[in-house]
Amino acid sequence: MVLFKSWILLIWAVTCPLTRATSSGCVDAVTSEGLRTLQHSQGACAPPQLGEMGRDEGLRYLRCYLGKVYTMICPNNTRYDVGADTCTDPKLASCNVTDRDGARKNRTKRNSYLDQCTKENCKLPNCFCSGDTPNLPFTDTPMFVMITFDDSVYDDLYHKFFKPLFVVNQYNLFNPSGCPVKMGLYVSLQYSNITLVREAYHAGNEIGSHTLYHELPEGENLTYAAVAEAIVGVKQRILEATGDRDLYDSMVGFRTPYLRCVGDIRNDVLKDHGFLYDSSLSNEENFYGRVPFWPYTFNYLPKRCCNCQCPSKRYEGLWQVPLNAWLGDDGQVCAMVDGWTFDKDETFLANRSVEQWYNYYHRHFLNYFYPYKVPMSFFAHGSTFYRSPNSYVALHLWLKGLLRQYPNVWVVPPKLVIQWMKRPLTHDQMKKDKWDCYV
Repeated sequence: MVLFKSWILLIWAVTCPLTRATSSGCVDAVTSEGLRTLQHSQGACAPPQLGEMGRDEGLRYLRCYLGKVYTMICPNNTRYDVGADTCTDPKLASCNVTDRDGARKNRTKRNSYLDQCTKENCKLPNCFCSGDTPNLPFTDTPMFVMITFDDSVYDDLYHKFFKPLFVVNQYNLFNPSGCPVKMGLYVSLQYSNITLVREAYHAGNEIGSHTLYHELPEGENLTYAAVAEAIVGVKQRILEATGDRDLYDSMVGFRTPYLRCVGDIRNDVLKDHGFLYDSSLSNEENFYGRVPFWPYTFNYLPKRCCNCQCPSKRYEGLWQVPLNAWLGDDGQVCAMVDGWTFDKDETFLANRSVEQWYNYYHRHFLNYFYPYKVPMSFFAHGSTFYRSPNSYVALHLWLKGLLRQYPNVWVVPPKLVIQWMKRPLTHDQMKKDKWDCYV
């Protein structure tokens, strides 16, 4: 808690000593419009501080959670808009109560049509409909393979598995640009070596948050402050340990441990603290008549959420990288590549041959992802390589064959896929520009 207090002032602070709590809201919150009652999760502009001028209105805003009011700071010179309930362009933002009430009525009307996302009302670079595909000829569309690993980055795991594949490129794996393949790491700091995390980042790999201690709060501890500490605290601890502001700023992705989502609070924290995307919603019903999804935004809500409750409101510009399901040899549908193995005994895993793992990877590529050119969600845990060493051998052999046989395949982390989706390029243009070489 002491360490939490040391960094919390850099991001947000608890205020409003005059606020009286109710079971769901905050009474007499001091806002820019005077004392107001805020409902749970509702926002309002914060009152001006000494020396602030009109152009500073909306720089800070309030958020009510379970009877407490928190002060937030809008990032990157944006301002809070009470109607949209988000930080936006200062020219579009308003703290006026009349504007807010009118916007709330309009928003209520719009909320009844949240599932009606179309290319007419949702346009790139900041909006993409769930279930849609990029507006690019199929033959020109690249095929992405996103390989990510969750949890701690400890010394043995890094040096045995991550470093040979994705840091020093021991197996000579190159994208069509001629640059090495890259992965994403969703890092929990418990047992992690931060120096190695930084090394992986400077080799071109993506680093995301997986919470401080591989858990989000629950029960009475499920507050905005606690969720923010868990999610954003990873970035802050890494910054304190390394002084590497570039690494800190690059950490814009999140995956929740155990795929437990804690409702809208997770999305509120991600949106408020400038994250680009979340990757926590599984799509486990794919194998029953559905196709895998491209990443999409929460400007409009997904029609169905498997492992978590769907958001109850819109989060403009916040992307979701779905965990498109895999089908295990036992017929079990799982959100992650290694999910179906968790209930198997160690003898079963030890007896899995390289060929069996290779075929497992490749059949999903051929039969499930490649026909649609939907980014392949190869999301796993590094610990699987210990439980079945053949899974690692099969991985680098499979990647070697994949990149040789399919010249339009790019192995990149999720953040790069979203960057491509915002401004799609043809495969040939990506090669010409060496698109992935400057991350």
